Amino acid sequence: MKKYHPDLHCADPEKKRIAEELTRQLTQAHQILDTALLKKARGENNGRF
Repeated sequence: MKKYHPDLHCADPEKKRIAEELTRQLTQAHQILDTALLKKARGENNGRF
């Protein structure tokens, strides 16, 4: 995440746009995994995961 943080690419609008998209994707993936792990810990996964 450090390498692609949008604030590091302010001088280049295209690189900043790419960094913002990567940040969105990483955040979404983290939220999905975090939710799945919480459900598993609570026994709410119904055999999935």
